[in-house]
Order: sequence, then C-alpha cells, then structure tokens
Amino acid sequence: MLLTTAFILNVAMVAVGMASPKPTISIVPKNNSIKPGETFTVNVNVADIADDRSLYGWEVEITFNSRILNVLNVTEGTFLNVAGYETIWPEPRIDNTEGSIGFGSTFMPPYPPTGASGNGTLATIAIEVKSGGATDLHFEYTLLETLVGEVPRPFDEWEYDVVHGRFSYGAAGGVSLELVAGVVIVVAVCSFAAFYYMRRRRAAARA
Repeated sequence: MLLTTAFILNVAMVAVGMASPKPTISIVPKNNSIKPGETFTVNVNVADIADDRSLYGWEVEITFNSRILNVLNVTEGTFLNVAGYETIWPEPRIDNTEGSIGFGSTFMPPYPPTGASGNGTLATIAIEVKSGGATDLHFEYTLLETLVGEVPRPFDEWEYDVVHGRFSYGAAGGVSLELVAGVVIVVAVCSFAAFYYMRRRRAAARA
C-alpha cells in the first residue's frame, strides 16, 4: 500500500514538473526612468508560447499618461516573422491626446501549418518623455490567437499572464531630481551665509 501511494505521488510530481509554463505577454523593460526631453524604447514581448498552441496573430491596446509621455512610433517585432511567412501589420493607432496606442499583427493567408512558438518580441515602441512624473504602461486589452481548424481563433481556453510596464522620473508628486538638488544647494548656501553673518556680528560685538 505504501509503495503504491509513493508511486502515485512520484507520477504526479513528474507530471507537474513536465507541465508547460503559462505563456506571458509583457512590456520589457518593466520599469523605466528617463529625463524629460529624452526618448526610450520598450518591447512588447511574449514568452513560453507552446509548440502545440503556436501563435498566429495578436493585438494589444496600451494606455499611458499623455501629460508625461508621447509615443513617437511603433514597429513590428520579429516573433511572427521568424516562422518564414508574411505577416499583416496595419498602421498602429497612436493617440497622444487621450494617451493610448493600439496595434497588432497576424499571418497573411494561406496560413502556415505551424505558427510561432517560444519567446520573442512582438513590437517595439519609441517614447518621448514630456515631463517628470509617474505613469503605468497599462495593457488595456490583449489578444493572442492560435489556429483552430483553418481560421485563427483567440486562446479562449488558454490562460496567459500579462505584465504591465511603468515609467517614473523624479521624486514623489512628480518633483524632478534636478529641482530637489537645486533646493538642497540653495538651503546650503543660505545656511553658510547665515553662519558667516552671525560670526561677523559676534566678532563686532567683542570689538
């Protein structure tokens, strides 16, 4: 009886160890901090896309604070292209007034027998920093598609993790580091001037 129980537990542990990890769509790097007036890029990446449920198409919408960031452009990544088939890449929708971008890509019919699997970059976003502060790069909407029959369909029965991004520059409340440093310098100069003035007054009093 004990041997049977041990065997069952061992089989269960092996099955858990062999289970495929949950796929992930994420913004990389997750945390960003760049000075106002400069630009930076982030990637929309996927990871752990299984061979038996490969990727045929995808679409995302990302929101951000438009008072802090300004999206310059979005370019398609190489993840789908590595399969060796042509993709459809519609013009990305960039709204720097409301603070949102929407874009996606899919294989062009006739669809390949096998989609893209593994890890890779779906797209790269170029962003300009308008001012200090903090904002999420938030996935408002995500869609991953695989092939069901002869038509791409959503991963309706396959959960995947979503990892949002973050931008932050300056102290709490959006106060920049330069301003904090300036205040520290002014306080130091004023303190030295006050010390020097009091020292002169004491010297004059003794005279």
